[in-house]
Amino acid sequence: MKNKLTKWEAVTLSLAGIFQSALLVRELARKGEIDQTIFENMINSILKINADSVLEIYNGVEGVKIGLKALPNLLSKKTKKGDSEIIRYSISLIYLEKKFSNSPQFKKTLLRRIQQAQSQANHLAVTHPLVIDTLANAFLQSIAQFHYRIQVVGGANHLKNDEIVSKIRALLLAGIRSVVLWRQVGGSKWQLIFFRRKIIETAKKLSARYL
Repeated sequence: MKNKLTKWEAVTLSLAGIFQSALLVRELARKGEIDQTIFENMINSILKINADSVLEIYNGVEGVKIGLKALPNLLSKKTKKGDSEIIRYSISLIYLEKKFSNSPQFKKTLLRRIQQAQSQANHLAVTHPLVIDTLANAFLQSIAQFHYRIQVVGGANHLKNDEIVSKIRALLLAGIRSVVLWRQVGGSKWQLIFFRRKIIETAKKLSARYL
């Protein structure tokens, strides 16, 4: 794929990253398992602090293919049963990132923890349990410190499993990363109202061209 994205392509892909994180959280909470390659891409997106482009952060369009394919339905009136959870998680992530962006203290805490996870990933693997636990704790020590809570629903047996809970928290952090990126490339909540059709069309074109 070309390295240069249009503004709307960058906005759409980063929005797909938000939706994909939310979708993976839902699947983990419900089923206890998700696609490992997609999970690895989302964790990698957190660790790529100094990446030069949206494509580098997500390892290409393929890295957010689930979110990109789901995006048109999520932004239209054709939502399916269960989509409300994805939308709720996504809206919550956008809200929390806004609060986080105004907190220099939590930014420093999060950066320090992500750098720790980077070092661990270099010696172990991106999805090694130790790396995931570090990112989960990074979420708890920064984003989760605000009074607002994301209420994740799912199977009781999955939500009591420490490994699954850590993965969910790491994915929520990946969602925050995508929100940060979304804002950096020009995304805003008003676009979800006034430019919804444009975003949907862009998502469909990207999917048809590259997936």
